[in-house]
Amino acid sequence: MPELAEVEYFRRKIDPQALGRKIIDIKIKDDFILKTPKKRFRELLLQKKFKSTKRWGKNLFIEFDKKYLLLHFAMSGNVKFYNTNKDEPKYSKIIFNFDDNHSLSIVSIRKFGRVKIVNDYRKFIKKDGICPACETKLKQLKISSRTAYYCPNCQKSV
Repeated sequence: MPELAEVEYFRRKIDPQALGRKIIDIKIKDDFILKTPKKRFRELLLQKKFKSTKRWGKNLFIEFDKKYLLLHFAMSGNVKFYNTNKDEPKYSKIIFNFDDNHSLSIVSIRKFGRVKIVNDYRKFIKKDGICPACETKLKQLKISSRTAYYCPNCQKSV
């Protein structure tokens, strides 16, 4: 699983190669990891530019048009940049083609990652935050002298 260092590396890789470039096409090769409806995803992102990136934990947020693209790489996710005229990376799930003939590919070998559009990344970083998978409010649990947070919808065995 990509750890914090790898997610930060992905963020730093995206900044110089994708920020400020117009998205002219989006290929959704496998929508299993896409958690926003395909049509809406395309409508919101086509002809837009990525403006900034933020990382919170293992979540990577890419700002565009006052919204955020949330990337969670799970077990084996990655991002790859390549010239659009060359072969796309193996296991590409979602590909953003930019107006300068370059592409950003969201790669996921095992399909555990997720990609979705969120209105406000700050709700994912609040103490009483929202589950990034299903957007349910997180619950707090005391375990000995420690505090844990969990999603009552996604983590039913707690």
